Amino acid sequence: MQKTDLNQRIVLVAILAVAYAILILYLISTFRNASRLAQQVSATEAVLRQAVSLQTGDIASISANLKGEKQRLAELQQRVPSQVPPDVFERVAVDAQLSGVTGVRYQRKSETTETMQAGVYRVYRYSLSARGSQQQLLVFISVLQQDAGPTTLLDNLILSPATTGTDWLMSADLLVYTLPR
Repeated sequence: MQKTDLNQRIVLVAILAVAYAILILYLISTFRNASRLAQQVSATEAVLRQAVSLQTGDIASISANLKGEKQRLAELQQRVPSQVPPDVFERVAVDAQLSGVTGVRYQRKSETTETMQAGVYRVYRYSLSARGSQQQLLVFISVLQQDAGPTTLLDNLILSPATTGTDWLMSADLLVYTLPR
């Protein structure tokens, strides 16, 4: 009888230990989910506060923002010569957004002329850089080449790991060919 009693107690302790372990795992999972939800709620509340503050902003601050954006637009337009189709950089921005890359920057490097079978072309060279995962950068490059058309090329393409994190960096030259006017 005592042996049966001891076996029943061992089984009972084992069942309680398993139940306790399951309960602890459930509580940990619930806590993690609650923590994630709390972060999402905080982020949503921050966006909502910002939206409310923008909505209740006065006309003077909106006018100041508009003036600043107009100055920024004028500066960006100065970086692109009038012969370069303005949609080139709009396509770069859209392709970057669609592929998920960040930190897209371009800087005018040079302007030359090239003689080809079809005639003389003016070539505008821009340095182009972006940041993202390898997959995002490959998608960006692929989509950019598809959207670029016959007068825009990528040259000197380099992909390298970023010094921090898991992202990669892309640098390339973007060449835009135009007919001289």
